[in-house]
Amino acid sequence: MTSYLADYLINTVKLQKGDRVLLVFFPSLDFTVSLLACFKAQLIAVPVFPPDPRKLKKDLHHFVSIQNSSNAKVALTNQQFNFVKKVEDIKNIFSNVKWPELRWIPVDEQLKKGRTVAAEPSLSLPNMDSIAFLQYTSGSTSEPKGVMISHQNLAHNLTLITRELRADQSTVNVSWLPQYHDMGLIGT
Repeated sequence: MTSYLADYLINTVKLQKGDRVLLVFFPSLDFTVSLLACFKAQLIAVPVFPPDPRKLKKDLHHFVSIQNSSNAKVALTNQQFNFVKKVEDIKNIFSNVKWPELRWIPVDEQLKKGRTVAAEPSLSLPNMDSIAFLQYTSGSTSEPKGVMISHQNLAHNLTLITRELRADQSTVNVSWLPQYHDMGLIGT
């Protein structure tokens, strides 16, 4: 499924290796599959807090700041979030609250198609020194700041966490932390 989505992003959407892609999801498997698809497509994932469309004046400022800082032109999401966003856009048609210019790509249909494909496309592995994703601070005391995390950084951190927790294939982890949070994304 991840290879199918990665192939779709490169060959149909026409994203280029190294493009930055916002991941705008409430915690879900769609987020996880999209993150792994970005890794396989050698795109730079940018996990972000999904702005609550009902509280755009509050939430949209940080979202726009991260989008501008990362220079992302595309946002992956699911149909549920995209629908709510569009409804709120209609409600706010006469306000000055506006989403940044982005190409929004709901991944639901591609993920469904990927489940039925007999053979997944073959993609080359990313260079371990290349950037896997940009992790942003919450912006609670200033504008959100991004940190570049390479595939090597990620692999090293995951190895340390797994070893220190003595985790193995039978380990089950439950967390309240969202996937766009550094501890939710890496620690769990």
